[in-house]
Amino acid sequence: MLRQRMGVLGPLLAALVAAAGIAWGLADPPRTDANDAGSARTTAAARALLGGLAQGDTLVGWRVTAVSGPDNDGVIRIQLVNRDVAFSLMLSPLEGALEQAPVQTEHWAIFYGHVQPADTALSRNVITATTNALANRVRQHE
Repeated sequence: MLRQRMGVLGPLLAALVAAAGIAWGLADPPRTDANDAGSARTTAAARALLGGLAQGDTLVGWRVTAVSGPDNDGVIRIQLVNRDVAFSLMLSPLEGALEQAPVQTEHWAIFYGHVQPADTALSRNVITATTNALANRVRQHE
Protein backbone atom coordinates (compact mmCIF):
# COMPACT_ATOMS: atom_id res chain seq x y z
CA MET A 1 0.00 0.00 0.00
CA LEU A 2 2.78 2.46 0.91
CA ARG A 3 4.62 1.53 -2.26
CA GLN A 4 1.48 2.35 -4.32
CA ARG A 5 1.14 5.76 -2.65
CA MET A 6 4.81 6.55 -3.26
CA GLY A 7 4.36 5.48 -6.88
CA VAL A 8 1.58 8.07 -7.25
CA LEU A 9 3.14 10.83 -5.13
CA GLY A 10 6.47 10.86 -6.99
CA PRO A 11 5.03 11.76 -10.41
CA LEU A 12 2.48 14.08 -8.79
CA LEU A 13 5.22 15.96 -6.96
CA ALA A 14 7.29 16.20 -10.16
CA ALA A 15 4.27 17.57 -12.06
CA LEU A 16 3.63 20.13 -9.32
CA VAL A 17 7.25 21.33 -9.38
CA ALA A 18 7.16 21.58 -13.19
CA ALA A 19 3.88 23.55 -13.11
CA ALA A 20 5.30 25.93 -10.51
CA GLY A 21 8.38 26.49 -12.69
CA ILE A 22 6.24 27.23 -15.73
CA ALA A 23 4.06 29.65 -13.74
CA TRP A 24 7.17 31.40 -12.38
CA GLY A 25 8.56 31.73 -15.92
CA LEU A 26 5.32 33.26 -17.18
CA ALA A 27 5.22 35.77 -14.32
CA ASP A 28 8.87 36.76 -14.68
CA PRO A 29 9.50 39.65 -17.13
CA PRO A 30 11.63 38.86 -20.18
CA ARG A 31 15.33 38.59 -19.50
CA THR A 32 17.80 40.81 -21.23
CA ASP A 33 21.49 40.21 -21.68
CA ALA A 34 22.66 42.89 -19.26
CA ASN A 35 22.46 42.37 -15.55
CA ASP A 36 20.62 44.55 -13.06
CA ALA A 37 23.85 46.31 -12.15
CA GLY A 38 23.75 48.05 -15.54
CA SER A 39 22.91 51.40 -13.97
CA ALA A 40 26.01 51.21 -11.80
CA ARG A 41 28.17 50.93 -14.94
CA THR A 42 26.71 54.11 -16.41
CA THR A 43 29.07 57.08 -16.30
CA ALA A 44 28.01 60.39 -14.82
CA ALA A 45 28.28 61.98 -18.29
CA ALA A 46 25.93 59.37 -19.75
CA ARG A 47 23.40 59.87 -16.93
CA ALA A 48 23.53 63.62 -17.53
CA LEU A 49 23.10 63.15 -21.30
CA LEU A 50 19.98 61.06 -20.62
CA GLY A 51 18.57 63.68 -18.27
CA GLY A 52 18.84 61.27 -15.33
CA LEU A 53 16.90 58.46 -17.04
CA ALA A 54 17.52 55.40 -14.88
CA GLN A 55 16.34 51.90 -14.08
CA GLY A 56 12.71 51.98 -12.93
CA ASP A 57 11.80 55.11 -14.91
CA THR A 58 9.44 55.01 -17.87
CA LEU A 59 9.88 56.23 -21.41
CA VAL A 60 6.54 56.64 -23.22
CA GLY A 61 5.02 53.74 -21.29
CA TRP A 62 8.06 51.44 -21.45
CA ARG A 63 9.81 50.66 -18.14
CA VAL A 64 13.58 51.12 -18.09
CA THR A 65 15.16 47.89 -16.82
CA ALA A 66 18.82 48.90 -17.25
CA VAL A 67 21.02 51.70 -18.47
CA SER A 68 24.66 51.04 -19.25
CA GLY A 69 27.58 52.66 -20.95
CA PRO A 70 29.27 54.04 -22.66
CA ASP A 71 30.98 50.83 -23.75
CA ASN A 72 34.34 50.69 -25.54
CA ASP A 73 32.68 51.99 -28.73
CA GLY A 74 30.98 54.88 -26.91
CA VAL A 75 27.53 53.25 -27.07
CA ILE A 76 25.02 53.88 -24.29
CA ARG A 77 22.31 51.23 -23.99
CA ILE A 78 18.82 51.64 -22.48
CA GLN A 79 16.84 48.43 -21.99
CA LEU A 80 13.04 48.74 -22.00
CA VAL A 81 10.20 46.35 -21.16
CA ASN A 82 6.43 46.50 -21.54
CA ARG A 83 4.38 43.44 -20.63
CA ASP A 84 6.12 40.49 -22.25
CA VAL A 85 8.27 42.40 -24.77
CA ALA A 86 11.72 43.84 -24.16
CA PHE A 87 14.13 45.71 -26.42
CA SER A 88 17.02 48.15 -26.27
CA LEU A 89 17.67 51.64 -27.52
CA MET A 90 21.30 52.41 -28.25
CA LEU A 91 22.91 55.83 -28.45
CA SER A 92 25.98 55.70 -30.64
CA PRO A 93 28.30 58.63 -31.31
CA LEU A 94 27.15 60.06 -34.64
CA GLU A 95 30.70 60.32 -35.97
CA GLY A 96 31.21 56.56 -35.60
CA ALA A 97 27.82 55.36 -36.83
CA LEU A 98 28.22 52.84 -39.64
CA GLU A 99 24.62 53.03 -40.82
CA GLN A 100 21.75 55.50 -40.92
CA ALA A 101 19.92 55.61 -37.60
CA PRO A 102 16.13 55.92 -37.32
CA VAL A 103 16.70 59.12 -35.32
CA GLN A 104 19.69 61.40 -34.88
CA THR A 105 20.53 64.31 -32.66
CA GLU A 106 23.39 66.74 -33.19
CA HIS A 107 25.96 64.27 -31.83
CA TRP A 108 24.16 60.93 -31.45
CA ALA A 109 22.62 58.22 -33.62
CA ILE A 110 19.75 56.36 -31.93
CA PHE A 111 19.20 52.72 -32.86
CA TYR A 112 16.91 50.00 -31.52
CA GLY A 113 17.34 46.24 -31.32
CA HIS A 114 17.80 43.19 -29.10
CA VAL A 115 14.05 42.51 -29.18
CA GLN A 116 12.84 39.72 -26.86
CA PRO A 117 11.19 37.34 -27.50
CA ALA A 118 13.34 37.03 -30.59
CA ASP A 119 10.41 36.46 -32.96
CA THR A 120 8.66 39.68 -31.89
CA ALA A 121 8.37 42.60 -34.32
CA LEU A 122 8.09 46.08 -32.85
CA SER A 123 5.41 48.27 -34.40
CA ARG A 124 6.44 51.42 -36.25
CA ASN A 125 4.56 53.41 -33.56
CA VAL A 126 6.66 51.90 -30.76
CA ILE A 127 9.90 52.51 -32.62
CA THR A 128 8.96 56.10 -33.47
CA ALA A 129 7.67 56.95 -29.99
CA THR A 130 10.61 55.51 -28.06
CA THR A 131 13.41 56.72 -30.33
CA ASN A 132 11.93 60.23 -30.54
CA ALA A 133 11.32 60.42 -26.78
CA LEU A 134 14.94 59.46 -26.16
CA ALA A 135 16.15 61.92 -28.80
CA ASN A 136 14.18 64.73 -27.16
CA ARG A 137 15.82 63.98 -23.79
CA VAL A 138 19.28 63.87 -25.36
CA ARG A 139 18.76 67.13 -27.30
CA GLN A 140 18.02 68.91 -24.03
CA HIS A 141 21.36 67.80 -22.55
CA GLU A 142 23.91 67.38 -25.35
